[in-house]
Amino acid sequence: MRPKTAHSLNLAVSKASNIQPIRNYLDIIEKMYSFFNSPKRQNVLLNKIKESDLDPNVKSLKRLCATRWVQRYEAVNDFIELFNFVVISLEDISSWKDTAAIDASILIRALDSEFLVSLQIVNVLFSYGLPLCKLLQSKGIDLKEAIDLAGDNVTVLKNLRTNISTEFNKMFKKAQEMAEFLDFHIKIKRINKRQIYRDNPNITDDGSTPDPEQYFRVSICLPYIDFFINQLEDRFLAHRRIFGGFQCLFSNDYDSEGFDDLVHLYLPTDIQTVKAELSLWHTKLLRLGKSPKTGLDAIKLCNNELFPNLFVLLQIFCTLPVSTATPERMFSCLKKFKKSKFTDTTI
Repeated sequence: MRPKTAHSLNLAVSKASNIQPIRNYLDIIEKMYSFFNSPKRQNVLLNKIKESDLDPNVKSLKRLCATRWVQRYEAVNDFIELFNFVVISLEDISSWKDTAAIDASILIRALDSEFLVSLQIVNVLFSYGLPLCKLLQSKGIDLKEAIDLAGDNVTVLKNLRTNISTEFNKMFKKAQEMAEFLDFHIKIKRINKRQIYRDNPNITDDGSTPDPEQYFRVSICLPYIDFFINQLEDRFLAHRRIFGGFQCLFSNDYDSEGFDDLVHLYLPTDIQTVKAELSLWHTKLLRLGKSPKTGLDAIKLCNNELFPNLFVLLQIFCTLPVSTATPERMFSCLKKFKKSKFTDTTI
């Protein structure tokens, strides 16, 4: 059973986030949410926001949800927006005379160079995946559009990978600004010639200690981007194989063997008859100057009487499940409706 595309995206992100610095960063974000998820500590954060001249769009931290991509991005983005207020609140709480002071002090010490750099890296990569996630949760999206969107996302990430020196410099400068607010500079932790629990890349030719920007680019940013790209390609590869046979319905450039297998699987018709329909279909699209982008666009142009076999294939293609978003919305509405009807009946 293959996962839906939205779930494939979430699996790719979760797997890529297993890189140790990224995993540690996400754990700290989750602990920050848990720490401020109490009325007393949340009031401290709100008071710090009110005392300032700034007016942030958010007033509280969000949970780093493991299954909802959009909420995961919002949790990271909201933490960045409230970063200064969170730090000031932690410093205030650390002076209390209870156990919360110990927890606040631990969280402040966790905001080190590695955390700040990972914060900026994750925020950038999550922002690239956000549009893809929203479209995968929309109504009417089919397999072709989903695969095309995933391919576009991979292309953009590869371009980011190509220009990594320039792009990471922007991330590093933002991390440095956060570090200055905490009264320290981005620096590298102690490095030995041989260590197994921390990255020790051989960056410089003379064996000297690399500068922090170069070190974090090689040890965190590049592995995370590469792993993220590989996971997207691997997770969506199964969907590409499924779509391979249907590609003939949208373009002249297709795999003939994949199309033959598709016909044998779905149609009890002679293969030559279907190929004749396919040639006429391509001729019609060329004459009309049409290039359907989705299955629904193609089926509107396909005459059921002239192209009966292709029409069946398009029907099958349009009904292939891409995401569980629509069924989940329907079940949620039915649950509320059932609860409402039960309440009316008991009254």
